[in-house]
Amino acid sequence: MDKKYVEQIKRIDDYTEQVLYFVRSENAKEDYKFTKVSLQSLIKNVAMKNKDMILENRINFSVKDVENEVVTDNKWMEFIINQIMSNSFKYMKDHGEKELKIYSEKSEEGVVLHIIDNGIGIPKRDLSRVFNKSFTGENGRKYAKSTGMGLYIAKGLCEQLGHKIDIESEEGKYTEVRITFGKNDYFDTVV
Repeated sequence: MDKKYVEQIKRIDDYTEQVLYFVRSENAKEDYKFTKVSLQSLIKNVAMKNKDMILENRINFSVKDVENEVVTDNKWMEFIINQIMSNSFKYMKDHGEKELKIYSEKSEEGVVLHIIDNGIGIPKRDLSRVFNKSFTGENGRKYAKSTGMGLYIAKGLCEQLGHKIDIESEEGKYTEVRITFGKNDYFDTVV
């Protein structure tokens, strides 16, 4: 099958998944199943889902120090990480080496998962609004690949799951998304 058609089918599949998760996210609390989850397993599952994209685009994909376990909902967290990786793929540079790095570290707040790409970056004026519903920003208009829903859904789900998500970027250099899985005694007693 032609590469162009495969990409279009993947895009349709991603948008369909995004719509379904958006609709379900409004009542997601009914579906949450908090367990101790291996970050390594989460990343592996999302990477396998995107292996064709990674290989075909020759993305230097590196994963280090993700041995930590966190308390979260596996299904919903896979969706969140997939949305972030999907954005990284959409906004990779057309030339030069393409990189996507993932690692985790422990902090005073809990475990922090870092997802960093060396893509086109986000303009400073757009950065504070990337989690707003339907906001596509300059990059979304320029590259016409954005719905303005992926990061909005990811942020809402992170908040519902008790996690923190934030982003920093420098236009033309990189974007880094951080998900902080906080220390929460309540979840420790539930699990």
